[in-house]
Order: sequence, then structure tokens, then C-alpha cells
Amino acid sequence: MKRIGIVAMVALLTSAATAAPVSAPSFAGGSPPKASPPEEQGCALPGLRENDNSERLVLDSQDAPLSERQVVFRAYESCAQTGDPDAQDLVGSLYWMGQALPGALVSKDRAKAILYLSNAAAHGMVLDMAKMAELEYTAADYQSSLVWAVLFTHYESLLATGTHTGPNGYAAELLARIYAKLPEKKRGAAIEDANNFIVQYDAAIRSHVQHAKEGAPTWMNTKDNLVEIPMQPVWKGSVDMPFAAMVEYLVAFNPDGTVSNAWMLDALPDIEVGRMLRDNVTRWKVSPSNDPELRYLRVPIFFDDQRYEVKQAQ
Repeated sequence: MKRIGIVAMVALLTSAATAAPVSAPSFAGGSPPKASPPEEQGCALPGLRENDNSERLVLDSQDAPLSERQVVFRAYESCAQTGDPDAQDLVGSLYWMGQALPGALVSKDRAKAILYLSNAAAHGMVLDMAKMAELEYTAADYQSSLVWAVLFTHYESLLATGTHTGPNGYAAELLARIYAKLPEKKRGAAIEDANNFIVQYDAAIRSHVQHAKEGAPTWMNTKDNLVEIPMQPVWKGSVDMPFAAMVEYLVAFNPDGTVSNAWMLDALPDIEVGRMLRDNVTRWKVSPSNDPELRYLRVPIFFDDQRYEVKQAQ
């Protein structure tokens, strides 16, 4: 049996300040991605308030008629187009996963995924930095992938909440995977791009994360844990060992704290990890509530084999 570390964390999602209309970011000639700074515009996002299940409508094909789900998705995409980073995160993830998700409303569209996820990352959605790194990696653009991976490694400590640790092992494995593909002579330009990005967007990113932490629910009481997973035949994914992954679910909790259902939003770099971990998610339990309504929470899981660790340079 091989011990695999699983870190579950509260997703940092709020109706935060929105930004100006999006434009496609790019890395070229040492320039950071282009995205407009946040502005107070107030886009009405469905599904980002407690006891609202609009995100479930998007993900769950059994929850409502297709026409109703499409209306909700269009509302999200409209908000994403006007610059709301939370909507950009959701819509970008859906375009990246496409038909791999059960009940998918859209087909895979790499261009739209890049447009939305990169802008969301520039405005404080730290998880989307990792998503962009994985997205660029699959396209063999290892230099851009390294930029995003360096950024994620730089900011991932902001995701730590309470007793939860940051996704250090996943970040380390991601960097190791990219370094194995990218010649050393090309790494310097990627790190320079990352530094330029930090100079331009650091204040906005930290502000968004702090705003999200302040609005995070207090009833999430999951602790970091380890589970026993056999090396074979459970793991049948396409990624060679050693491996690490990030999986994100929308989880519905019953009033007694048990899980009612869980819907996968994305799983990187291999969707099989998400399918494999779902049984673990359904066994979670959080603090009970006197409210009879289901409680919804976006929960990212960082999954790694504990071989790698990011250490600060001395």
C-alpha cells in the first residue's frame, strides 16, 4: 500500500469586485499577461451565495431542464465577459473540461478556457494559475506553463486556511514535470515573465484572496488526512508515477453535516484522479446546521505522492 497525501481546502469564492472586459493574456518578449485591474462594477453572479444552487444547475444534468441550465450558464458567461473573476473561473473550467464532465453544457474550447482562466488568475483566483500551467503543459508550451507554475508556487501559501496546509507537494511535482520538458536556457525568460506579472498584479491578487477568506463559511471543518491507496489496480490514469493532481468539486452537505452529493468541476492533469477521489469526498463530514437547506461549497483537493517539496532558496 502506498500512502498518498490529500489536502482538502475551502474554496475562496465570493462576489468580489469585478474588472473591466477581458482580453486574451499572452506571454511574449518578457511581457506579463494583459488583464485590466479590478474595478467596482457589481456583476450579479448566480450561485455564489449560501443556499443558492446555481452552480449545481450548471454541473448537474439531473437537477433541472436543459433550457434552465443553459440560462444559468449564459448568466455566468455574461458575468465572465464583463470581468468577474469568480465567473471567469467557473466558465473557463467548464470550457477546458468540455464533454469530459457528465452533463456538460459546452464543448471543450481551449481558446475560451485560456481567455477566462488567465484573466481570473490575474485578478486573484490562485487555483487558476495552476489550471493555466496544466493547460499550457498539455499544449507543449512549456515556457508559458512554467510561468504559471512559478506564479502558483509563489501564491499557493495564500490558500492555507486554519489547520490546512498549502498544496506544496502538488506545486513541486508540477514544477518538476515542466522542468523535465523545458531546457534550462529557456527557464530564465519564464521566471522573468513571472516576476513582471507579480509586479503588475500582486496587490490585486492579495486583495481578492483576503476578501474571499473573510467571506468563507465557518462550518467547513474537514481536516487534512491521509488515505491508503493501492498502487495497482486503482491508479489507471494516463500520467506516469510519480504524480500529483488538483481536483475541484462542488459539494452539497446535508444539515447533519454528511455529504448529499458531489459534482466534479475539473481534474488536472488527469480526470481519472477526480473520478477516483469522489468516493473519498462523499465520506466527508462537516459541522451540522439547524438550517434544513443543503449547504454548497467549492472544495479543491490537492493530491500528491509526497515525493516532492518546494523549498525557498537561501
